[in-house]
Amino acid sequence: MGYESHEFVEQDDALPARKKPADRLSVVRASLLDQRHIVPQARGDVVEIGIGAGANLALYKAGQISSLTGVDPKANTDAILTLSEQYEMNVEVLVQSIDAVALDDGVADCVVSTHTLCMVPDPEAALLEVWRLLKPGGKLLFCERGRHHRNEVARMQDLLAPMWSLMAHGCQINRNMFRLIERAGFYIDFLETGTEPFKPSVVGYLYSGIAVKI
Repeated sequence: MGYESHEFVEQDDALPARKKPADRLSVVRASLLDQRHIVPQARGDVVEIGIGAGANLALYKAGQISSLTGVDPKANTDAILTLSEQYEMNVEVLVQSIDAVALDDGVADCVVSTHTLCMVPDPEAALLEVWRLLKPGGKLLFCERGRHHRNEVARMQDLLAPMWSLMAHGCQINRNMFRLIERAGFYIDFLETGTEPFKPSVVGYLYSGIAVKI
């Protein structure tokens, strides 16, 4: 797949040098990337935000999952039920806003977000809710479209973003996912960036990684 490891550098606007902890995070650049790299790492009590029609159910390892709750204001509960039976997983579906989830604090070992933080109107509010739902030491597993690390591509994203949002049901291609997640208080433990299969990098650049509630 052509992976190449790089450290963050100050001039890299999308992926800045980390302020804390003292060690620097290496980012893996992948030629192609999708959620198959990250969803199978979920374990314990899991909440998936933006579960949609349950496309990620095929990627979970059922033996690692104690419980799975899907949250989405537009969840397709019939499709999720069919897939949960197929993959022998018990899934509770909450058809409600991602930034106001009717679950107690600290209920999740993992929160999974794929192509969700790039879609929601207020990603900061969604991340605050993710933080609330996670136990101390809990993990956010994410795979999200976002701002390209090369400035010339990022500038193209800025120009294209308003039209793309109208065409793609609100998808924002120029959000800096690294900064959004870290500013919400998470420690990003692992990060890959690359292009979604069958999409040009200007609209299909992905951040996939693990962020820890510390």
